[in-house]
Formats: sequence, C-alpha cells, structure tokens
Amino acid sequence: MELPLEVVCADDYGLTKLRLHYYKDPQDAHTEDIEAFNKRTKEAAIVHHWDLASLQLLPGESVKYFLEIIDNDVVSGPKTACTPLMTARVPTLAQLYSSLEEQHDDKITDLQQILDDAQTMSQELDKISRELKQESELSWERKKEVENLQKAYSNIAESIDRVTQALESDSEKLEAYDPMSFELGQKISEVRKLLDSIQSTELKVAIQRLQDAMAKLDLTETERALADYTIPQEELLKGLDRAIELLKQIKLEEKLQGAIEKAAELSKKQGEIEQELDEKEPDYSGASQKQSDLKQSLEELQRGLEEMGKESGDTELSSMLEEISNSIGKAGLSDKMSQSAEMLRSKKTSGLKRLMHFIQGSLNSLLDQLTAAQQGHSSNQLADVTEKVRRAMHELVRLSKEQEELSLRSGNEAAEDLAMRQQSIIEGTSAVADRLYEISKESVFMSQTTAADLGDAIRTMERAQRNFEANVKGGGLLTGRQAYQSLNSVLSSLLLAEQSMCSGQGQGMGIGQGFQRMRALAGLQEGINKSIEELYSAMSKQGRLSSSEEETLSRLAAQQEAIRKGMEEVSRAMGERRDILGRLEDIIEEMKNVEGQMEAKQLDQTMIHRQSQILSRLLDAQRSAQQQDYSGKRYSRPGKDFPDRQSPPELPREMLDQSEKIRLDMLRERTDRYPESYRALVEEYMKALSGSAK
Repeated sequence: MELPLEVVCADDYGLTKLRLHYYKDPQDAHTEDIEAFNKRTKEAAIVHHWDLASLQLLPGESVKYFLEIIDNDVVSGPKTACTPLMTARVPTLAQLYSSLEEQHDDKITDLQQILDDAQTMSQELDKISRELKQESELSWERKKEVENLQKAYSNIAESIDRVTQALESDSEKLEAYDPMSFELGQKISEVRKLLDSIQSTELKVAIQRLQDAMAKLDLTETERALADYTIPQEELLKGLDRAIELLKQIKLEEKLQGAIEKAAELSKKQGEIEQELDEKEPDYSGASQKQSDLKQSLEELQRGLEEMGKESGDTELSSMLEEISNSIGKAGLSDKMSQSAEMLRSKKTSGLKRLMHFIQGSLNSLLDQLTAAQQGHSSNQLADVTEKVRRAMHELVRLSKEQEELSLRSGNEAAEDLAMRQQSIIEGTSAVADRLYEISKESVFMSQTTAADLGDAIRTMERAQRNFEANVKGGGLLTGRQAYQSLNSVLSSLLLAEQSMCSGQGQGMGIGQGFQRMRALAGLQEGINKSIEELYSAMSKQGRLSSSEEETLSRLAAQQEAIRKGMEEVSRAMGERRDILGRLEDIIEEMKNVEGQMEAKQLDQTMIHRQSQILSRLLDAQRSAQQQDYSGKRYSRPGKDFPDRQSPPELPREMLDQSEKIRLDMLRERTDRYPESYRALVEEYMKALSGSAK
C-alpha cells in the first residue's frame, strides 16, 4: 500500500534535504530522508511514493506525518520549513465495502449506458445491412453512416476500457486493505476479464475489414464485412448484459459484507467502552458519548438491513434480513444503549456492568446472525446454479448422442429426413444455449468461451443442415461430425465449471470462511496486544502488577487461548493451501508459548515482542495467501534451434478415437441416474479404463 506525496519546494539559498517525519504513536516517531539536492538546486517538484506496508496499519488505524525541507544557507546557518501535521487513515472495512458498493453502483450505470449505446448501434447496423441489399453501389451517405458506426464502437470500446481499469483498481484495493476478501476480489477480476474478452479479436478484425471495404467503395465486400460484424456484435451485447448482472450480485455481496463489518465494529467498540470502565479514573462523559454514537450506528445498520432485504431480489435472503432486523427491535437493543448512555452520563454504576454485558452479547449475536445469513445465501445460490448447470449438461449429453447418431448415418437415408433431424437438434441446442446464457449471469464460474463454443457448434449444425437441404449428404454428415466434436468440447467445459462449483460447496469451514475467521482473530489479537502493552507500562511505573491487573492478565491468557483454538480451526480449513499452512502452524506454536508466559505472570519485553510477532505473522499470512493467487512474475528464456531433433511418430488414429470415446462415455455416465453411493466407484472404473487406453 503506497501513499503518493507530491511536493513543490523552493528557496533562494538553495535546497539541501527533504525529510519525512511520521508516527503512529507520538513516543515512537520516525524520520526518513526523501531527497538530497545538489547545492545549485533552488526549486524542485518531487513525487515520492511512500510505502506504508512496514507500518502494518490495520483497518481504521492512522499515521501522522509532516514534511520538512532544509535550505542551503551557509551564511547564517540552514533554515527549515515544515508542512502542517497531516493524517493518513486506513478506512475501516465497513467504509471500504460501502465505498466499493457505491463505485460499483456507478459502474453498473455506466455499463447500462454502454449497453444501450451498443443496442442502438446494432439496430443501426441491421438497418444499413437491409438497405445495402437494395442498392447497386455504395453511396456517400451510406459510407458516412458506416463511419459513424465505427466511431460509435470506438467510443464504446473506450468506455469499456475505463470500467475495466476501475475494476482492476478495485481488486488491488481489496487486496491491500482486506486480504481475506480474495473470493470477492476474484469475482471482480472475472468481470474485468469478461469485459476484456467481449472486445474480441474477431470484432476488431470485422471492424478493420469494414474499414477496408469502405475505403475501396466495394459494395459486395462491405455487405460481407457487415455480416461478419453481426456475430461479434451479438457477443458484445450478451457480454455487457452478463457483466451488469454479475456486478449487481457483487454489489449485494459487498452490502452484506459491509453490514457484517459494521456489526463487528459495533461489537468491538462496545467492548472498548466496557474496558474503559475498568480504568482507575474512567471518563464517564466520553463513554456516554461513545455509547450514544454506537446507538446511532446500530439504527443506521438496522435501516440498511431493511433496505437490503427489499432490494436483494432473493426471497430467502430478504426473509433472513427481515428476521435479523426484527430481532434487533425485539431485543430492545437501541433502548438498552440509550439507557446505558444515560447511566454513564449520570455515573450510575449500579447494574451498569450487567446492562453492558447484555448489549455486548446482543451485538455478538447480531454478528453471528449476519454471518450465517451471508453463508446461507452464498451456499443456496451456488447450489441453485450448480443444479441448473447439471440439468443443462443432461440435456446437452442427450443432444450429443443424437448428433453422434446422425453423423454416423449411411448415405441411404433421405436428405430431407436428415435435414429435419438436424433441425430438431439445432432447436434443442439453441434452447440449452439460452438457458446457459441465463445461468452465466448468475455465476462467474461459467466461462465466456463456453457460450462462444456452443454458438460455433450451432452454426456448424446449421451448415450441415444446409448441405442436407441441398442434397449434399456427404458434406452434411462430415459437418455433422464436426458439430458433434464441438458439443463434446462444450460438455468438457461445463464439467469443469460444475466441478468448480462443487468445490465451493464443501462441508464445514471452507477456505473463504477460514480467511474471514483469520481476519476476525487478527482484530482480537490486536486488542490483546494493546492491553498487554498497557499492563507492562503500568508495571514499569509501579514495579509490579496489582491484584486486579493480575486478574486482567489471567483474563487475557484465556482470550489468547481462545484465539489459538480459533487458529487451529482455521489451520484445518486451510488443508488445501499448503503455501500458508506452515505459517499458521508457526503462529499457533508462538501463541502457546505466550499463553504459558501469561499463566506464569511473566510479563516482560519478551512477551511484548512475541505478541508483536504473532500479529505481524498473522497479517503476513493473510497477505501471502492472496498474493499467491495473483503472481505477476513472468519468465523468459531465449529460443534454441534443434536441427537434428526427430519428431516422434504420429499416434494411431484408433488410439485417439478410443480415448475420446471413453472420455465421452465417462461424461455421459455422470448423467445416468444410478444410485449416488455408486458414483465414486463408477467414475474410478471409467478413469481406469481411460488410463489403460492411453
């Protein structure tokens, strides 16, 4: 995470040094030389990218800083000038998700406008194509209309590029501020890739052909270029529509995650108020104001849940959110906070602890309810989409069998009958394509290439049908076999998509939930570290811990044990991620050592250092987990010539055919309705057959 600092400085005597002074804690200030000037430099404009990673700022934390410039006055001595003290603050996670939600709302509006423009352009394209067929030459007016279309597409391409760049920035922001949000970040990246892909090479080639034909004033070539333009244009419209729907889903997820983060902040701040009351001289007035602020934040959260439920479009999620909102009212939580604020203001401590415990417990329950609602919504949505994909696969397997049977027909059957059978398969495949298109708007697991491949298969079938209708049965059967192979390719892609979805429906705590849990545990660890530092500071002044402070240390030891057990659960959830598992095991072992020190009341610098190491390693593990999936490293090797190298002989065709048939049979077996308990055995058997065929 970097903060760009733009500095303009000037001095008649010349400039010597530019320094950066900063601190998180005023007692631990740091100074850094940014720039050293030669003696002749009297003015300069500097852009310094300040890397904040070493400060390990957590969401909601800030760093104070100012810049100092030193002149080159050798007569009366160097003079300095400083900027005002400034603050760089990391947004809270609730603020981060609120900001992303607003930005994605704007992007949805932008994409909808782009889609409207693209649809207008498509309609104009159809109109020009129809009119060109009735003309004998390319008129100046028609040429102008086509040029306007080209300009319109250029504007659309630029608008899509702007949205794509903004989405890439959003992914980077999530990675920097919330390493645990890797799943959401991946979804945003997939939408960005989708927008990249819809500006396909085919579309750009079609535009170039259109430009060349217009330059030649060639009417026939222009008509062909316009026809080639149609298919990529359809993919552009569908891609934009899909991107809009996926962004709407992402926006809902951000809203829900933002509500969870707000509830977590409320719970944390409520706990801080309670801790402040344990101090020797509590600030009751300040605590009362904080309690009133929390009440207001709770009411804002409750209103947000009600609005989210109405806007979600998901009946089950809407019902869950309404129930959660109602539970806040039934518990009288807002009234209890008002009562607590009044008791704090008037310093009425009788029964205050009990009341604050009730508020804390209710907020923890609210957080649990929201987390459960989020996980339930995600699981239900994934299960629904997976089932839809399976149904589409069942239908496509049936159509693949029919296409295979048709392509193996002998030439004795009437061409008219073959054309009718091909038409039936085309209609069935087109219906599946429409269903898959609707499914693709619900999940990023669906590859954009799957739809394109299915479109190619349908167009190949249409060529086969035209051959049959022209009584060219041999050409029709040959083209039909190509369509059959294309369908098998689509089925393989769908199988991969289904497997990806199934891997997201694992039982217990998944990797994504494990990351969320790790983030929450990091927040708790930070709280323990601060409390330990306060105890150590008090002990340094007093010479020893008081009995109440020893009780606090014991309580912190119990909290450290709870965090360690939570980390053990996360470690089990990360079983598939060997890249970070070792880091987690080191953290758990360090936590055990600290627990032992706490129980033995060995409060010293070693414990402070160990606690700092635990938090640092915990944050590093979070960052590395995401960076592992987004490696930007590239490798380059020089090419070599192998003049004497002999290529291996070509594999026998029957071997390839046999392997392909076994693979297809295995795919088809997945769709047969044998008992679920036998599925694994059948698949292992099929894999063994496939292996023996190689």
